[in-house]
Amino acid sequence: MSPQAMQRPALQQLLMTVLILAMSMVTVMSTVAMLFSAQVDAQLESQADTTPGQVLIINQVRGRECCDQGRLAHLERQLEAVGRLRLPAVFVLRWDALGDEEMVRLLRQAQLESRRQPTGQIELGAMVEITPGLAAAAGVAYTGTPENWFEAQHAFTIGYQPAERRRLVDTLMARFAEVFGENPRVTAGWMIDTPILNYLHDQYGVQLHQITREQWGTDSYTLIGGPPHYPYPPSSDWLFVPDFGQQRRLLIARQTVTDPLLNYGDTSSSFTSQPNDYALGGRDIEYFRRLLDQAIDQPGRQVYANPLDQPAQPGPLNPPNLPGFALIGLENSMADQFQAEFVRQLELVARRRDQGRAVLPSLDQLHQTWQAPSVRLYASRPDSSSEPQHQGQSAWWITTERYRVRLRSDGQRLAITDLRVFDPRYPDPYASQAAVNKGYWIVPYLVDGSRYYRRSLPEPGLLTKWFGPPVIPQLTPQPQPDLDLPTTGRIELPPLQSAASLRIKPARDRVVFGYVSQDKQVSLSFGSDSFRLETASVEGDGPPAAGAPLGTGDQFETDLREPALPEVELFYPPQHPVVVRRQDDGSSGSSTTANSMVVQWQLPDLSLSHSLVMECGRQTCGSKFTTSHQALPAARQQQYPFIFPEQRPRPLSADDTILYVHNSYAVAGRNPIRLVVVPYDTHGFFTSLAEPPRLTTRPAVAVSTDPDSNRLDQIQLFDLAHPRPLATTVDIQVAPGVTKQQRVFFAPNCKQQWWHCATHPQQAWWYLRAIVGDKFRTIVLEEVQ
Repeated sequence: MSPQAMQRPALQQLLMTVLILAMSMVTVMSTVAMLFSAQVDAQLESQADTTPGQVLIINQVRGRECCDQGRLAHLERQLEAVGRLRLPAVFVLRWDALGDEEMVRLLRQAQLESRRQPTGQIELGAMVEITPGLAAAAGVAYTGTPENWFEAQHAFTIGYQPAERRRLVDTLMARFAEVFGENPRVTAGWMIDTPILNYLHDQYGVQLHQITREQWGTDSYTLIGGPPHYPYPPSSDWLFVPDFGQQRRLLIARQTVTDPLLNYGDTSSSFTSQPNDYALGGRDIEYFRRLLDQAIDQPGRQVYANPLDQPAQPGPLNPPNLPGFALIGLENSMADQFQAEFVRQLELVARRRDQGRAVLPSLDQLHQTWQAPSVRLYASRPDSSSEPQHQGQSAWWITTERYRVRLRSDGQRLAITDLRVFDPRYPDPYASQAAVNKGYWIVPYLVDGSRYYRRSLPEPGLLTKWFGPPVIPQLTPQPQPDLDLPTTGRIELPPLQSAASLRIKPARDRVVFGYVSQDKQVSLSFGSDSFRLETASVEGDGPPAAGAPLGTGDQFETDLREPALPEVELFYPPQHPVVVRRQDDGSSGSSTTANSMVVQWQLPDLSLSHSLVMECGRQTCGSKFTTSHQALPAARQQQYPFIFPEQRPRPLSADDTILYVHNSYAVAGRNPIRLVVVPYDTHGFFTSLAEPPRLTTRPAVAVSTDPDSNRLDQIQLFDLAHPRPLATTVDIQVAPGVTKQQRVFFAPNCKQQWWHCATHPQQAWWYLRAIVGDKFRTIVLEEVQ
């Protein structure tokens, strides 16, 4: 036997051993993964409060008329899943679904079967989304197209006149009652005007309405500044702000579970519980699991406000604490892969229910839980982010009947990056005015770190400023997340000595954040109508107990030497109406000791819309908010880029509107003369036009525009051309009463027509101006010719 033959059995035995070891490793790794997953679930269960979180399921059913058509098979799949899992769910039907016999039959059958079961009831509601069919049945003109049907001015009641809105919802409600024999208790519509919601409640008994989540510009509508997570009773003047004094049975719930850390300032729509959203970032059911567990495991941090400062008595409207909450759902118009993912979501919800960590509430239970005033906390959790670079980042939303705060930490800094002031008397901007272009609900703010942040913009040189194109101020910049705190608009709080020192403790009528900062104990207390910042020196090394009173006990000793007033850095442009004023009381003998601070929104006439006032003693800063609901309409009209940036025509200023001539001289037959019109309104802001400018030339030359780029909400560009040397006067009527005039010149090509230039010295001068201008723009302004 050769040496090679003798080696083969040994080699085969070695390969077999390696194969067995590899298979064993795979088995061990699989077992470890299963054990780790089970351990995570067990840890979450041990951390959860005994009060299970609420999960509300609302699915949107679109028919097959048009406008993101729904599919029958997807509806069947959703109904099968909630039936098999015994999950109560709401299905809201659009107009065309109410007329779809197959969909209606499926839903009727599912509802009847659910009523025979002790759990898993199916509730049917109406989706207030306008389709051409609904508009025609109501006798209302519909101006949407297959390309823009989803825009706010077409799809929602805010885009129609008040009388038309009633006809639309009356027609929808009549069809619903005809099909199902009763009025719906639940409606959905990503935006809806407040008078119509009031009408739906008063006339038809609607008890809960679903609007969309916090977002900027997604599908053409912006909702920023309302209560971000939990259901709330809406104001009868503007449903986007809470009013806990309302004695009516009506709640607002917001679509999806949003990531408390990463959804703020995000424009990718990829940080919510919607399968189609988180799939955009390549995330899967594990991301949803973290969002869901984070949302339902919030109890123990929710407390009811008790203005009488009396011990709360548990009862139907005053439970010992509030549960966590999650709202999920999916349209039947979403693609197959998202329907399959949604079924996996439902299966996870069912597991959480079976574990005792989640309940699926009835409408009665929702009202019992969320109707009363409270200080509500929606907190991120360290394991909630699927992005490794975001580990260690935390966010907390604190929402009360008076204000909303976003508190952020990167493990070292602590800052307020968003601060909104609520007033139930604020008017809905669409109460009597129809949306023209997109939809905007923006609650009055004092800090908005998502839109205003430090931006590194190149500073143009002097020659560019003098001779270059006009620079349009970007007063409404594109939002971005507040993950980099030093570059984010914020109220800076005392820094964390360590993230481990931070403790959060609910009290009867507030939520208290306690931590150590540079050998000082800091207490940040959020109550129903104000918040308070306190500091004291720390003796000893142990972390403080959140909510411990300052200046008492052995561990804390009040330090009377340093003020506690926070720093404010907002990055607002000069035109922004928010101003910060500090006042020094001089009592310490130091001119740098600030005693009080006002952050206020100031109108052009110097009156105030809303403000935050902080007054500080030596170690304590208290706060109070002021509002003037009568001033909000004026702010929306006069300072609209910051609070109501709807792109619609406004009265123009003849003095401020700019006609910029890119080149007054051009070589005839070679390159055009370009004119740029920049319309400014009477408040000094760039604005949209009602119709295209009218341009005439004397004598006539060819005028061209690009219809795709010359939208009425953008700057207007015009190119003039002529084959022969010529001087012409251009008149541009930008709007009635606003006309601009300019003289421009087409020069001969003196390289080719030297004799003509020799005999026409004035036109030769035009040629020289054209050539020098081209060189200047190429070399100095760095334009591409």
